[in-house]
Amino acid sequence: MVIHASAKFATRLKCAVSLSNRRHVQTIKIDSWSGDIVGAYGVGDFAVMMNDASFSVVVVPLKGLKTFDQFLEVFLPRAARLFIQAGSSFETRNRTVIVLRRTDRSLIGSMNGAKREARYEIESHFANDEIDWNQVEDHLNQIPFSAIGYNSPKDELVRVLASELY
Repeated sequence: MVIHASAKFATRLKCAVSLSNRRHVQTIKIDSWSGDIVGAYGVGDFAVMMNDASFSVVVVPLKGLKTFDQFLEVFLPRAARLFIQAGSSFETRNRTVIVLRRTDRSLIGSMNGAKREARYEIESHFANDEIDWNQVEDHLNQIPFSAIGYNSPKDELVRVLASELY
């Protein structure tokens, strides 16, 4: 798995970025994710992870998470939930993860849109101090993106997983 991390993500989670001094091509694959950190009023920081192939979004609250390993323990099962809903599987153990810089401007733009939506969705659910993170993700994965032909990430994940190229 490849995580294309923003500088804020790499700094906050203290993860080592491979080839940090070189610009690489960010390939669009089902096992690559883009990650960034967002803050929401009353909630604090959370990570927004977007699958590069399907634009599926996983939201990880960062309260109590100090390291990249701790983050992965929360992120991988949340990502697996989306893949299982799409009729596939997602290995959460024995997974090699590499962190690289984000370089694809189109994906960064789509990620910025997802971050705005995530902040709004989370702040609107924060009324009673209890946030249903599954509900937040389910809502975010219903929002269509122009970069994937105005499909929703939920539908796009099913399509990508059914592809012979996967």
